Amino acid sequence: MRLAPTLRLVLPIAIIIAVGWFAYSRIYANNPFTQFAATLAAQLFPRRLPDAAGGGTNAAPSSGPAAPEFAGIERWFNTPDNQPLRLADLKGKVLGTTTLGGSQHTAGVRLLRKGGLNPDKDLTVVLGGDVPTQLQALVSGSIQVGILSPPTVIVARDKYKMNILASAIDEFASIQNGLGVMEKNIKEQRELIKRILRARAKGNRYFHQNERGTSEVLAKYLNVDLPTALETYRISRGAFTTNGIASDDEVAEYLKADAQILGLAAPIAASKVFDFSLQREVNQELGVK
Repeated sequence: MRLAPTLRLVLPIAIIIAVGWFAYSRIYANNPFTQFAATLAAQLFPRRLPDAAGGGTNAAPSSGPAAPEFAGIERWFNTPDNQPLRLADLKGKVLGTTTLGGSQHTAGVRLLRKGGLNPDKDLTVVLGGDVPTQLQALVSGSIQVGILSPPTVIVARDKYKMNILASAIDEFASIQNGLGVMEKNIKEQRELIKRILRARAKGNRYFHQNERGTSEVLAKYLNVDLPTALETYRISRGAFTTNGIASDDEVAEYLKADAQILGLAAPIAASKVFDFSLQREVNQELGVK
């Protein structure tokens, strides 16, 4: 059962590559993050990563509107007459999530609602730990529904024969990863912000154009075999924008759903939350379309 998008996938693919790029570009010089980044970069990137378009570059990948995350249900749960499982069959079951109100939980709520369920009434939601821990909870039976991302969902499907019911990436955009700053920083640290965005844009280009290299990084970081990492990459690639900018429709849909979950009378105005002007400037400088 493939279900909902969160940062579980963004973290291993996008952020880990970002750590390497940022370490090399020294954007975070004299920052405690640099020590961690440099150490991890030395392990994952023994040499300077090549720009996918040719030559060397210092970059970090940009995020997309959604990172696919999936829900699995233990293999021994069956419907009457052994009919195929549906989202509606999850009524009365226990759903595990990493954090209440987080991106994983929010995406799961949206997809369950699309399946005709009221997540607040029809399921019991519990904190189930990170994604690998949720898989173990599914195996032990302490939860019946889990929100899993690749590569954990691949293990759930292939090793434990769990059902994949839905995928949020096929249903809606979920804006989950980006650069957030205070308004005053846009004015006071404009060039620094542009440097970060430029690095992310270059890394994002590497991510989209270098399937093998990205998969090798993912395999090494998560300690999985290359075929699993490669499938994870291919499942996930469509979840990331190519230019780091969500469309107006995606933003409107996301804010509308967010308002429903939070019980707001109306969605927050997009202009109060999103400002892609600097990203557009960077994209124009780099020739990113």
